[in-house]
Amino acid sequence: MCRHLKFNKPTRGFALEGHVIKIHSIGLHESCKNLCTMENRCVSFNTGPSAKPDNMVCELSDSDAKRHPEDLKSRMGFFYRDAENLCSNIICSHNGSCLTGFTDKGYFCECKAGSGFTGQHCEKENWKKVNNAAICFGGVENTQRNFSMRESGLIFTFKLVYRSGDGIKCNPGVSSAYWGCTSPLVGEKKLFTVITFPNKTALPIADYAKDTSSCNFKYHSYKLNGTDVNSTELVFKTMFSPLPVSIGQVFQIWYAEVLDNCYWNNNSGETCADVYAWYA
Repeated sequence: MCRHLKFNKPTRGFALEGHVIKIHSIGLHESCKNLCTMENRCVSFNTGPSAKPDNMVCELSDSDAKRHPEDLKSRMGFFYRDAENLCSNIICSHNGSCLTGFTDKGYFCECKAGSGFTGQHCEKENWKKVNNAAICFGGVENTQRNFSMRESGLIFTFKLVYRSGDGIKCNPGVSSAYWGCTSPLVGEKKLFTVITFPNKTALPIADYAKDTSSCNFKYHSYKLNGTDVNSTELVFKTMFSPLPVSIGQVFQIWYAEVLDNCYWNNNSGETCADVYAWYA
């Protein structure tokens, strides 16, 4: 990606202090301006005399006197020069860094590595679709479904996006639901859709009301703020630490009553969904 900077006129007898990121010793006919342009974070520079004969000091800075006028100090023999900096008015979200002089907009937001955010201003979560055909899971025995990762990396969580299907009935006398159970008997934790490893261990992406001693209407059920059993998207909680995944690694989608072998006999229906992973 090419960089183009437009520099303002130099200020004689001054230098910006406290923001220097690199110092070069250059020949009298070399250009500190070119070195600043090639350093992505540089937006201003100081030039001045060097202890080496026939050389100058070139100090590159990642800020300027407009943002820090108090740091522009008198310094004999030096020149201060800054570039037009569009980043002065740009906010890159989620700790992204604004780099001036890039793209036809005149700036570029460099999103923090591993943050999981992308987009023009690092405002978009980095969701990537995992499946091709929709994955359809049901509420009775042997209707859990596998999916496998198409890309390696670190992930924060998964989400499921409804595609088709009437949903699952957890009892003949209740209405169907995409992600859970509408029966009043299950209480407030009505979401029953669980993603597990192949050994049936649930990923830590929800606060499950699990009771292994008996069914007692307590399965891998849970609630998520802002999500109900028929929301078009089921966005799970982020994990405390990103999970490393590899290409071809298998995960499973279960209905909680099937996973915990509790009261699934009278269930019916299925939900078909797309799977997305939030990559760091």
